Amino acid sequence: MIEITQVSGQNQKFLRKEFVVGEVFKIMEPLHPFLEMLPKVKADARAVSYKQETVSASSDTKKKPRTRTPSAAWTYLDITPMEMKSGLLNKKGFAIRIDEDAIDFTDGVDEIRRAYNKVAF
Repeated sequence: MIEITQVSGQNQKFLRKEFVVGEVFKIMEPLHPFLEMLPKVKADARAVSYKQETVSASSDTKKKPRTRTPSAAWTYLDITPMEMKSGLLNKKGFAIRIDEDAIDFTDGVDEIRRAYNKVAF
């Protein structure tokens, strides 16, 4: 969660929480191309339940093919039901403090953009 106090000056809108969160996410999004591959869990509370494989496809000890001969049967793989688990969602984040001098874009350095980039990284 990003917490920002009210400031005044020509760059005030760039320091408002609603603006900062959107800007930080814009910077972060291209750096996480794998996000679409992660499973999503809809949650309306801190506690969530989810299903999990008990054995992964690569670590299944019964997954050993047999040499096929006329009298041999195929090896059957067990497709076990998924196990229900539960967990708690905990918020994690940073607070940033941008120096008051950043409001004026002094020294040709955009201190606000610099802070956004650091938080997004």
